[in-house]
Amino acid sequence: MGYAGSTGPLSNINQDGFPSAAFHSRPETLAWDGITGDYGGGFLGMALNSGTYVAEDSDLGLVAYGGILSTDGGKSTVQVKDAVRRRFFIGPLSLLVSIDAGVIEQFSFDDAGSVSFTIAQQDGGLNATQAAVWVESTGGDTWTVGAGEEGRGGWVVPLSGPTTVDISRN
Repeated sequence: MGYAGSTGPLSNINQDGFPSAAFHSRPETLAWDGITGDYGGGFLGMALNSGTYVAEDSDLGLVAYGGILSTDGGKSTVQVKDAVRRRFFIGPLSLLVSIDAGVIEQFSFDDAGSVSFTIAQQDGGLNATQAAVWVESTGGDTWTVGAGEEGRGGWVVPLSGPTTVDISRN
């Protein structure tokens, strides 16, 4: 419910592009709320917290929120489908990766801690020449990005087209 709640503002945009605080789904109403007062805060929260999150569930196994997960042997690949496509978290590795330009198309990882992801340009958007990549560990591990140069508090990776970035645990 937490992930669905954070993406809820996307469902509150009517077909004319008008944001609404809610759609009233009671049978006697079935109409968009005409006041947008609470919409901005919810939309900002969705934009700032959007990401694709992989977790290990004791009943379901490996699950992805905001992406399509496939597993082949010990390697898992996630097609990123969240609204912003600039952040992913891999729970079993305690790894959070964020970028500042372009979009993350997919990422792959294995149990040994090998991670790779593909950054591309946003279709129909302005093209960036580089992207900053920030890597954080919630488990105390240190990670190294195998492309680009250190800078901007992370690594700066050139973007001339779809670019694959490898990350390894130190």
